[in-house]
Amino acid sequence: MTKLFLCVLIAVYYLNGMEPSDVCAFTITEPGLYKLGNSIIFGTNNGQIICPNGKIIAWKRTYQKIIINTSNTTLDLQGFSIACAEDICAKELDAITIRPRRKNITICNGSIEDFVNGYAVLIEKNSEFDAIFDRSVHVALKNILFRHVSKPLGLYAALNVLLENITLPLGVPIVAKNDYSSITFKHVYHV
Repeated sequence: MTKLFLCVLIAVYYLNGMEPSDVCAFTITEPGLYKLGNSIIFGTNNGQIICPNGKIIAWKRTYQKIIINTSNTTLDLQGFSIACAEDICAKELDAITIRPRRKNITICNGSIEDFVNGYAVLIEKNSEFDAIFDRSVHVALKNILFRHVSKPLGLYAALNVLLENITLPLGVPIVAKNDYSSITFKHVYHV
């Protein structure tokens, strides 16, 4: 197997490469500020992610999602978009998945487009008791335009979410799958 270099804050870790048929993702495992260097299009080699140490990682055609698997992380889209190529949009792909029990995650300043069957942002399930005892904001989505998406936010976790300056397609709901989540809305628009 080939090795893909995955950047982190202080050192460079390695992620075993996977064949295109495997579930393959760009996984953020260390806290910090990650930025898009340009727009990412799933199913192509278009796009770049700039890591906290300044290293630039080229987007690979085989990546099928971005996974945030650490707390205290910001993914700044810098005005760019995360989109899905037409030939793979028929699959149930999620653009960004946030693993359970992660806190202080911010996704901001861009658009997520063309994810017609999967979630634009999926927050995976954790224990309902987590939100009862911890009322801090776990995930913030700020200045995000959701375009041509049927499920902008899958809220399967019991946590607190801030949606600020968000634009959603008209008639598209935010999906919450539990009774313990708290969503704060600040300037959410349907167009």
